Amino acid sequence: MRRFHISGSAMAVLILALSFCSAAYSAGGRDFAGFYALTDAAQAGQNYTVTFTARVFNYSGAGVTGATLLLRGCPGPGAPCSSFSNIDIGTNRPVQLSTKIAIPAAVYAHWQHGGRPELEIEFTAPDGEKHSERVELMFDHGGAQTHAD
Repeated sequence: MRRFHISGSAMAVLILALSFCSAAYSAGGRDFAGFYALTDAAQAGQNYTVTFTARVFNYSGAGVTGATLLLRGCPGPGAPCSSFSNIDIGTNRPVQLSTKIAIPAAVYAHWQHGGRPELEIEFTAPDGEKHSERVELMFDHGGAQTHAD
């Protein structure tokens, strides 16, 4: 009997892919999900400066235009530390985000040990209804900035 081994990162990608598929076909599933990476980390006293990069996918079934994505939880719970304005994300299409941020050393350590940044998307639907949804993020061990569209 042959056995095979799946690495931890391959298993994580498989789980995320399956969750994307189920979110796309289930009501109430995650409409926005993606990968993030932290690079170029440099400590300065009690803070770190890092480059936050994310690749966000739209599984909502409708394109989004003029959205704002808010990166929260950096200085503290819920507090925004960066934002990306006027973002368009087509259906089942990704958008790449990247910014340099300063975060407390405790937040950086939390993110390095399994905690995830809070990314939220805010947009107005064509019918005028305002939406605010969390983006489900997974750490990209390969670096989100290395993927091509």
